[in-house]
Amino acid sequence: MVPLVCVRTAKVVRVSVSSSASTVVQEMVPKCPGMLVQYLAEPVSQYLCGAHAVNVIAHVIFNQPICSCTEELECLHFQLKGDFTSGGVPEELTGKIGYGPQGTLLKDLASVLVQHGVPASLAEDRATDAISVIGSEQLLTAMQHRQPWRQLKTLGNQKKFKFVLPSELARVVDAKSGTAGGKGQGKHNGKHPASMELDPGKLRIVDGVFRANDKVVPQINVKQIGPVSSGVILISLAEAEPYLRSARSVSTEPLALAILHRPDAEVSTALPHLKITVPCRCTVDQEPVLADVTLVQIGSGFVEKHKGHDLVELETLDVVTVKYLVYRDEIPCSWEDFCKAPIRFLVNSFPLLRRCFDKGCDCDMWHNSENLGVKEPILDVWRRQYLRLGFKPAPMDKAEIFSVCLRVPTQILVGLLAASGAAGAYAEPRTADGTEILAEYTVVWAPKMSAQELKHLQQTNPAIIGIARVGDRKGLRVFSSQASEIHQLVRPDTVYLPQGQRSLFMVGPFPFGIDRAAISKAMKKACWECRPLQPSMPVPGKGSMWIVQAVDAPANTIIATTHGEVVITRHKPETIGKPAIPTPVASAATLALCGAQSIKQTSDTDPWSMKDPWGGFKPSTAVKHADDTESMQQLERRVQNAVLAKLPAPAMEDDLPERMSLLEGQVQQLMVKQQGLEGHFHEFSAQQGQQLSAMQVQINNHGQQLHGHMENQNQAIQSMFAQQMEQIRGLLSKRPRDELE
Repeated sequence: MVPLVCVRTAKVVRVSVSSSASTVVQEMVPKCPGMLVQYLAEPVSQYLCGAHAVNVIAHVIFNQPICSCTEELECLHFQLKGDFTSGGVPEELTGKIGYGPQGTLLKDLASVLVQHGVPASLAEDRATDAISVIGSEQLLTAMQHRQPWRQLKTLGNQKKFKFVLPSELARVVDAKSGTAGGKGQGKHNGKHPASMELDPGKLRIVDGVFRANDKVVPQINVKQIGPVSSGVILISLAEAEPYLRSARSVSTEPLALAILHRPDAEVSTALPHLKITVPCRCTVDQEPVLADVTLVQIGSGFVEKHKGHDLVELETLDVVTVKYLVYRDEIPCSWEDFCKAPIRFLVNSFPLLRRCFDKGCDCDMWHNSENLGVKEPILDVWRRQYLRLGFKPAPMDKAEIFSVCLRVPTQILVGLLAASGAAGAYAEPRTADGTEILAEYTVVWAPKMSAQELKHLQQTNPAIIGIARVGDRKGLRVFSSQASEIHQLVRPDTVYLPQGQRSLFMVGPFPFGIDRAAISKAMKKACWECRPLQPSMPVPGKGSMWIVQAVDAPANTIIATTHGEVVITRHKPETIGKPAIPTPVASAATLALCGAQSIKQTSDTDPWSMKDPWGGFKPSTAVKHADDTESMQQLERRVQNAVLAKLPAPAMEDDLPERMSLLEGQVQQLMVKQQGLEGHFHEFSAQQGQQLSAMQVQINNHGQQLHGHMENQNQAIQSMFAQQMEQIRGLLSKRPRDELE
């Protein structure tokens, strides 16, 4: 092993050569200490020092051609590394021998990651990814610090690299929380714990919350579970595990388990289950608690949460959050004047944040033409921060950025985004809670364009909504559906990746003479949009593998090319985003009382009991204790009632039980009432019959009288007509005589 010093990186590179070559190199090094850097014009990266040293030695001793650029040196590096790993080196030495300091660094970093929760099977891969993303020089400096883990976390935050995934960190936290409480366990800072487990024995479900077939289902105890039990049981996940594992119905009546568990725990069972929120009351201080439970059906019926009919209607409004970043280098006034009233500055700079009550006005302020039920467009203001350019908190006088979140109606969002950039304030659309950026909008970054050019593009292209700025980067905010067209207009020479979760893939093997543009073009012809990042590892005799970034997985993982087949595999598991952890809703004092673990520790604890293996035992703290035989007694009563119902009625005896005498008296009362009702019915029927008979006689009499009146009237009319006819005949018979006279 010949030590060579690289004057550019000040690192010692040990190169293994033959004995004759070793003599030549040792004689040559004192004469030319800068030999490792004088043959390459470009700066040499630290992980290429070994390959550069071998290349220079081969050039000096064997007259082999020297690498003229960094790309050739990278190919030589991967080729030598592949030859090294496949050259029969013992397995116990492969982690200690390598090019540069990565060999020892890889082992040390992997051991540190294992100590902080990374599984041993993934520690070396995670350490390799950290070296490729952050760099070995910075990691070596961090490992030599007196607090290496703190330095590693700082480097990871700067490069947005996670040494430990959230799921791995949760396991470590759970393991530590299961041991004895540490320092400050009894302190309470007024904030709800991120992950808290409630004690089911200290909670009582509000009456009438659960129903089965429109019948109220009561809350019962765990000891009351039996073949004919009916109700809802508040239970912990550990106590419910036997029922979940068996996955069988245990009751012929509606029965359900309301399992209280930690938010990061999952209930796995084949039984019907559903996550709901249950209103409860703490049995200690009678305060309300909204607990998130998993309702598991273990009976024949179906227990469900009753919604009720008298629900209070809430008048809601569709809102979004607009995050404003005000930059000190663009505001039209002094920073001191701005800091006196930053919100007033934003309201004056963006007229849509003020309301105009004049009807028929055409000013730029908000006129509430949609007739929304709000007086002002700003509903809430929170998260005021003064930041540096690196988005770290800073004092007011030394800050470069002011950040604030405003909750406004959705109707004015597009107008606010269109005015983004006015007076040095840039708007960013976020969800109603302000945690995530709206997926409907995308920023196409244009680092080479000036502010005037961006403004000109916004005015001439209707697809561009507004201007965005984050730190020193500026771009154009557009709708996500039109982002590809705008990206081709602004940056036609780069690959556009749509918005979404980006993953890393290993693609190859590609020939050594290929670059990023050629790989991107080839993958585009294969109907896969990806962005090549860097070469990863060589494939002897075929080329090298490349790490690429993409949003969507490829449709075909094997692509045929002129160089040969190219395979696409996942490079690393997808990072798990920070999940929204549900927490119980109650006052901090009530949550402290209803917690599964006691917060206070008495000072007079017996020191000898600290190592007691049975010291952690805690009896069940149920509100109402039931006998162990209560379930059997309930079953016995059920069977007894069913048998008695099918037995024939016994003969009347003087020594009948009291219950039978009471039942007989009740039956006799019912019979007397029944007889009375029958008598009343007969009397009522007789009265109705008499009334109908009398009414029929009256109707007949009236009919006869009416018939007699009609006959009399008919006879009178006929007699009158006869008299008139006689008079007429008499008059007619007398008229000729008078005429003759």
